[in-house]
Amino acid sequence: MTSEEDRHRPGDALDYRTQNLGFSTFATDPSLQSVSFVTEAAQSANYQIGDIVGKSYRLLKQIGRGGMGVVYLAEHIIIGQQYALKILAPNQITATNWARFEIEGRALARIDHPNIVKIFNMGIDQQGCPFYVMDLLPGQSLLDQMDAQSFSQSEILAIYAQVCAGLGSAHKNNIVHRDVKPSNIMLTGEISQKGSVKVVDFGIASMGDNRSSQSLTNFGEVFGSPLYMSPEQCAGEKVDQRSDIYSLGCSLFHSLTGRPPFTGSSALETLTMHVKQPAPRLSDVNPAVNYSESFEHLVEKLLLKNPARRYQTMEQVLHDIERVAADKPIYKSHTLADVEAKSPISEQAATSVDKSMRAARQDEPNRGAAALNIVAGDGESDDNDDDEEDGAPQNQEAHLLKLAVLVLLGLGLVAAAVIGFNAWNNSQRTTLSQASTAPSEQKNDGANEGASSGKPSNSDDVTVGGETTNAHNLIFIQPLTDTENAKTKVVIEKGRAFRKIIFPDTFSIGTIYLKGKTLPNGKPISYSCEGTVKVPADQILILNLDETVAFHPAFLDKLAGENIGEVQLKRIPTGASSVIQHMIRWKALGHLSLNNCSFERNELAIVDLLPHVGALTLEENALELQELAELKIFDRLQALEVSGQQLPESLYSRLANSKILDYLNLSDIDWPTDALATLAQSRRIRCLSIHSDKMTDADVRTICSMAQLERLDVESSKLTEQCVDYFIACKNLKKLNITTVKKWSPESLKRLKTAIPDSQFHDKLDRKPEFQEFTNEIFRRQN
Repeated sequence: MTSEEDRHRPGDALDYRTQNLGFSTFATDPSLQSVSFVTEAAQSANYQIGDIVGKSYRLLKQIGRGGMGVVYLAEHIIIGQQYALKILAPNQITATNWARFEIEGRALARIDHPNIVKIFNMGIDQQGCPFYVMDLLPGQSLLDQMDAQSFSQSEILAIYAQVCAGLGSAHKNNIVHRDVKPSNIMLTGEISQKGSVKVVDFGIASMGDNRSSQSLTNFGEVFGSPLYMSPEQCAGEKVDQRSDIYSLGCSLFHSLTGRPPFTGSSALETLTMHVKQPAPRLSDVNPAVNYSESFEHLVEKLLLKNPARRYQTMEQVLHDIERVAADKPIYKSHTLADVEAKSPISEQAATSVDKSMRAARQDEPNRGAAALNIVAGDGESDDNDDDEEDGAPQNQEAHLLKLAVLVLLGLGLVAAAVIGFNAWNNSQRTTLSQASTAPSEQKNDGANEGASSGKPSNSDDVTVGGETTNAHNLIFIQPLTDTENAKTKVVIEKGRAFRKIIFPDTFSIGTIYLKGKTLPNGKPISYSCEGTVKVPADQILILNLDETVAFHPAFLDKLAGENIGEVQLKRIPTGASSVIQHMIRWKALGHLSLNNCSFERNELAIVDLLPHVGALTLEENALELQELAELKIFDRLQALEVSGQQLPESLYSRLANSKILDYLNLSDIDWPTDALATLAQSRRIRCLSIHSDKMTDADVRTICSMAQLERLDVESSKLTEQCVDYFIACKNLKKLNITTVKKWSPESLKRLKTAIPDSQFHDKLDRKPEFQEFTNEIFRRQN
């Protein structure tokens, strides 16, 4: 996907390894033969080559070191197997931290994933130093490789695809890494090989939603590397898997451009940039390299300040990485900048850093009252994850005030907990809740957190419009609740009736199209779902909704009386089923399109409750295949469009046996061996559209045996002139659209045109117009 000029050798102008959060509290011998630690009892612990650690592992040589400890090549004294053994500096690991790490280590040891380094053993050595034993990996870290060689964009995407797979597995087991960066990504073989990329150093990870581990955390602990830390992590707030997603974005940015997105002159300035400054575009940092818009959109969404606006899971990130690698477009979500530009909140937020710094300086004489919990490397807070981007200036100021206080206390951004701050922060939360016009609740202190769900945990809950949510979502929820009861008005202008639909003023929740209507230039007539929208009262509408509506789906109840014939749901990572639930009473809804939506177990059945839907589009959704196979809606569909979405094998039989399915579109899917033969048994399907390079001459012969087939669209690069005989033999075929016929002889094309006059030859088929054309026919028949 990239040319040779897209290769680059990252960052030789600055040393980006100098901004470390912790500091070394151990000494290594210049000959690397010995290491000395200071234990909690202020005693010295010395390790030399040949020593036995944990009564089982002989130290062979030192192979690495970091802020938390030293890594050795070690050999098991009985079985002779070699491992990597990491000894942690004991005075940087409190008993509480080690207890938490034991919980995480046991969970991590149970994960058998090719992209995660395996942990085999852990304990505390007889000298009092914690250690753990892991796979011995060949190769180098990505950071070292970036210094030594250049990578193409496609190679970088391949690397990070494996990183996403590994972290996604950890997140499903409720483990958050908290220090994702190039130096913690190991390259152990050819990038194209599965398992050649491994994520290491989970030693500072946190069990994101596990309540037993949350009881082992302290307020205000800040861990990680400043160059890659998320805004919420910078402020010492509670983090979840979305913090790893931000750090992955910083790492990807560094790998692509040669430098991290934020590089201040000091660690404090870098952290402040993470919290305050918008992320730069790839092309702004490295204008000499060509980055596609999809690449820019990918990185932009990874680096959004508000966790709720980022990708929510590594699976979503992996999905878009694969699309970028295939030169396919990805959906671009509107950002909070769009909202804040229309809100007075943004003006207040703009000066919050300066206010925080001034407040911190005024508070500096009182720092003796602070209880300092000094640790090295990283950790977590049991506090809440309010984000400055959510429109609550009190919360943003609180975050930055903490950050400034920690630095001004002279800790070099090592973790600290300030006595009295909890009470101040809680008072700010109360102010936020009281400022809302809707009722609020105190936070539940994690009582309802699900340890096994793997979902991001938000403990700062409020209730708005009857729904419990995190306070940092209020900037979206409040405008939706404010307008949900504003009724649609019908007005007469120049003898024609129009409907005025009221949406939030501060942001758009999507787009409205007039079904079947276009401008003179061929573009569809559209209206942004923002403010008051006026549409013809007699016109069937297409409503394209983005993920914003999932913050408060009850808003959709007001649209039940509108003439909405089609709904397109795009990129809804959580809550798609709740959005659909509020469409059940929409009597005009005949076509539902699901694009990049996620459904948890048992959520997909909500689709069956849409009584009037006769056309369904499925595009690259995350769902349970068995639940998809069991949907009853397939028995009443007249049109089905599937793109990039695997279908269960049993579903092909149901489609073939349908008595009303007229139109079927299959694009970019890997169908089972006998799937087309099964579909060919259909006595109903009149229109079939297939877009796949998997399509062969033999497949064309199979589908041309369909008894009722009247229209066929085939896009494939593998078809030969032999297909002409198959097309002509299809007795009811009246309309044909095919590609890649440039090498076919004029005689064959003429013979095909004679037999089927409405045969069209294309370089590429547009997949959407044909489906819209057919659904328009459905609506004409229904009305």
